[in-house]
Amino acid sequence: MGSDAYRWLPLISALTEEYDSRLDKWRFTIFFLSKSRSYEPFRSPYFRVARKADGRGLVTTGLFRSRNFPAGASETLEGRGWRTASNKYEADFLLDLHTGWSLSDGFWHGLAGAGTLAEVSADDFLHFHLDDADEATVLANFNPTTKGDFVYHHLDGEGRSLQKSRVALDLAPLDPHVKPKLSFEERESFLAKHKSSIPDVVNWTDVMIIEAETYGL
Repeated sequence: MGSDAYRWLPLISALTEEYDSRLDKWRFTIFFLSKSRSYEPFRSPYFRVARKADGRGLVTTGLFRSRNFPAGASETLEGRGWRTASNKYEADFLLDLHTGWSLSDGFWHGLAGAGTLAEVSADDFLHFHLDDADEATVLANFNPTTKGDFVYHHLDGEGRSLQKSRVALDLAPLDPHVKPKLSFEERESFLAKHKSSIPDVVNWTDVMIIEAETYGL
């Protein structure tokens, strides 16, 4: 294991602790903002690790708001066991993990997959979506840095080097990693389809509905 790999271990440990505290479905997503791309969120690589209700795992990787993948990336990933999306609830490239998989398995596969699509590094700023988790608590030790309405994190950076990176991040374009809001028609269509089977669906937020449409109920 290279020295760079060791820097990921505290993060894997924190995510594993959160994962192990849950008995049902759970997922997390990490986006990478790198100095080499001037901390530009558009086309930034990401990966997602999800545990399904039946215990199996699913790793997804892609580029934020883009399907303009590098030449040969698809063939490389498919040669490593990844597959392309097979229905509207899936996206980009996916890797299935069988029952008994560990979160660290999913993390390392996801990191390798994202690295096939673009350069990723332990020096990148990281933006997280932790499903139904208190992100501030889980990620408190990973140098939270506020930009606009969002928080980014950084591994074990200290002193002037971290501060310089924070200044560079602050000057980067503000294109947050959030999903667009639903139109009135989109929201009403979803409610009409599911209000008979999900009693509290009228209380769902736009984010909840978009997540359900994208990844399945």
